[in-house]
Amino acid sequence: MGAWSAAGAQEKEASRQSSDGGISAIVTAIVSWATSMGGTDAMARLYRQGDTAVLSQFFPGSARPGPPPFVATTFDGRWTLGLIPGATWRAAAAEQGFPSMGAQYTEIHHMFPGMLLTDALRRSGF
Repeated sequence: MGAWSAAGAQEKEASRQSSDGGISAIVTAIVSWATSMGGTDAMARLYRQGDTAVLSQFFPGSARPGPPPFVATTFDGRWTLGLIPGATWRAAAAEQGFPSMGAQYTEIHHMFPGMLLTDALRRSGF
């Protein structure tokens, strides 16, 4: 693992966030699937580091929350969108005594399922 650089980490994060990375197709597919279900039991959860304009489509009929970080769910509980940028994860780790945590993409990438899968399951309706 190389030396941690806040500027380097921020530059890499900005590059990742500016790239769509296929999220437009994913959001379109999720919204299409949930709409085609026709019922009230279709649920979708999406958690990301990077924000992009297409995410405004993720809350059909509702305004999405303000700027990240946030984890928000629609009133009916069917849609959850979590936007937690890398800077937020790094700040939380530094506050807990781990100032170099998050310098590598995989460190933050692996924190998402560790923390947010629990949220998704809790909201799942199972």
